[in-house]
Amino acid sequence: SPVAGCGAAAVSANISVARTASNVTGATIEHHEVLGEIAEALWRNGWMDGVDAVTTGYLPTPAHVEVAAEIVARLRAHHPLLVLCDPVLGDEDTGIYIEPQAAALVRDRLLPLADILTPNRFEIGWLTGASPKDADAVLAAARQFTPGLKIAITSAARSGDALLSYLVTASGAMSAAVPWLDRVPHGTGDLFAALLLGHLLHGDDDAAAFAAAVAGVDVVVRRSAGADVLQLVAALQPAVAAQAVPLTAI
Repeated sequence: SPVAGCGAAAVSANISVARTASNVTGATIEHHEVLGEIAEALWRNGWMDGVDAVTTGYLPTPAHVEVAAEIVARLRAHHPLLVLCDPVLGDEDTGIYIEPQAAALVRDRLLPLADILTPNRFEIGWLTGASPKDADAVLAAARQFTPGLKIAITSAARSGDALLSYLVTASGAMSAAVPWLDRVPHGTGDLFAALLLGHLLHGDDDAAAFAAAVAGVDVVVRRSAGADVLQLVAALQPAVAAQAVPLTAI
């Protein structure tokens, strides 16, 4: 859906999900060939001509990753493009939840195409072969990537009653803190990536977009307290307009 006034065309690997309480009652992973056909239809209808940015997310199999990489490479050959890779690989509670070969392809095929990377702490550890358990280790892992890649790490560390996220770029590193909350619904990483890209496309610099995205996710999480899923319909516009959180150089 559009975020921060940006139009979007979704080519999704995961469709038709029904939920009852916290249990998924039905789900279909769209076949990679269908995703390729959807992309071809977008090209034929001229809808790819004005694409300014692409974000990649949940890609459960190697074939899905290859489709995404081909779309990005084709767009890049056609015109300049901003690429955000949200490496949806796993979490500390679950470990890897996509095929290991797919995770390796995200690292080896998609990351070289990306301008921005938005991992959580588990994902940046997996991508670098590390197991960061504290703030210093998370930052050290982020600095293993090429200097031109901008890395926004969500749920990077906990400091007392605060949850920290980090932005690491060639010009330095910054942290943003929001209150730690228990029982947060899934999907905050996807929301953060969408808000970050939306603010960047609207002309915010890296730091401003990062601070606004962290604030926006915090707004949605607070408005979703006690719910099983994020209350996006009710909270999306306040999230887009949220006042940016303060940043601290680290």
